[in-house]
Amino acid sequence: MNIVVIGKKNHLNWDTHVKNAFVSLGHEVKHIQINNRPFWLQFLRGTLKGILGKKKGNKISDSLFIREIKKQLNLFEPNLIFFTSACFIPSVFYKLSIEINSKPKIFAWEGDGSTSSITNIYIKDFVDVFFDSQSEYVKKNLFKFANIYHLPFAVDPLVYKYSVQKRENKLYFCGAFTEERNSIFSSLINYNIVLKGWNWNKLSKKSDKFHIEEKTVNIKTLIADYNRYMAVLNIHQSENAHFNSDLNMRAFEVPACGALLINDYRTGIEKYFEPEKEICVYRNIDELKEILDRLKKSPKDFDSIRENGYKKVIEKHTYKHRMIKVIDIYNNLEKENS
Repeated sequence: MNIVVIGKKNHLNWDTHVKNAFVSLGHEVKHIQINNRPFWLQFLRGTLKGILGKKKGNKISDSLFIREIKKQLNLFEPNLIFFTSACFIPSVFYKLSIEINSKPKIFAWEGDGSTSSITNIYIKDFVDVFFDSQSEYVKKNLFKFANIYHLPFAVDPLVYKYSVQKRENKLYFCGAFTEERNSIFSSLINYNIVLKGWNWNKLSKKSDKFHIEEKTVNIKTLIADYNRYMAVLNIHQSENAHFNSDLNMRAFEVPACGALLINDYRTGIEKYFEPEKEICVYRNIDELKEILDRLKKSPKDFDSIRENGYKKVIEKHTYKHRMIKVIDIYNNLEKENS
């Protein structure tokens, strides 16, 4: 098949992982990032803004970008166009997709609960199939999609690799300070913890056992850290996970690097991992402290959990596994329409 993956360039690399998965399945793939424009167009955009003003300059350069994409897609003749970060893609790109001569199927995948906002309902007018990483939004189906499926996040093993055996027995967390996280880490001042991200100086309680780096962490450094430290804490933020179910990307990326995943409890987490055999799960601070006490005392007791977690994500939870489901849905849709 000829498949186009359209997304946005950001730290999640979601669209790139999806592209890699389709390629690994033997498909021809064209990858387009709507906020990563070619140099000639960026130069022209700046020139036009200088001559015509920001509004007119942007409008003309945007229309040129759309025209160029349309030309490329018509030459490529896609069977399927697959959008990631679906609710963050402007409607003009969906409109463009349904105008392609090869009449591709249009699939879209969202992952942060944006289908709870009626302002994103425009997507319904363009897509043949919609996927959501949160099962509760699939059940609600607020926009009344004709075809909607639950598609969990996963890991790209071409990127997140397990490369280090010997690790520092410290708890690692990467992310920005929030009040939710403050309540947790301020209760863990007796443990060796590495914190990377922004605004951790706002912690209500600090410890000389904490190693804090105020910085943006790129994906290369993140993977190196996952391979450097024994355990990684995963805290789902309520603003991005409106229901206490399903898992974020970190839940799959950490075990893929061979680290021990210590995850806040999510309803149905057992669908993905077997707690205490493949990952560790905590429901409150006391349970988290109990896990960290055991880890401090006998880190080797967790080696089998780390190895089992790694095996599970590689065998069951890669983007390749997810895209196999996508292709099956595509094939079934084609049969229904033939």
